[in-house]
Amino acid sequence: MDHQEFHKAACTLCGGKIEFPANAGGMTVECPHCHRQTELQPLKRVSRNISRLLIFMVLGIAGTVAALVFLKIGKPGKTVYPPAVSPVSNAAPVSAEPTRRKSLEDLKLQGNVSVEKAKGGSRLTYATGTLKNDSNHQRYGVKVEIDLFDQAGNKLSARANDYVQTLEPHKDWKFRALVLDAKAITAKLAAIAEEP
Repeated sequence: MDHQEFHKAACTLCGGKIEFPANAGGMTVECPHCHRQTELQPLKRVSRNISRLLIFMVLGIAGTVAALVFLKIGKPGKTVYPPAVSPVSNAAPVSAEPTRRKSLEDLKLQGNVSVEKAKGGSRLTYATGTLKNDSNHQRYGVKVEIDLFDQAGNKLSARANDYVQTLEPHKDWKFRALVLDAKAITAKLAAIAEEP
């Protein structure tokens, strides 16, 4: 299996996230979101020191809240008793229908993946298709990986991929994965992933 390194970039015009192979850094490509030209510059990763600082801040706030709650409970005050409950109730029964858990199986390809040339005389090629979030959950950091094939049907070593930050419940995402291998004629969905 090919373990090609990928980077993420943000479109300089619309801010949309683009994932690309490491060797494509610095290239100017058509943004799959706003369809304007943008340069692929890897996003800088947040340093671990900032992450640690954020963790300590959250823990500090949680500790302060816990101390305040403890102090409030420790004060003597008026005892409050719950209201009396009647054995006969006219209230409608509460539905106990469980919510389905998130599953990658809820992210479904609608139709096939196709390989298309960009419009406007551009030499760029994209693997396009539609992915549906068939669940009641909002999905974050959804990524599709596409296998590419040449005219003879042989699988190429390069893959195409695309990424969307948020996919709303029961909505479609029309992905456009940049194809960097000029021999690619057909494409097939290889994998779907989601950030934890």
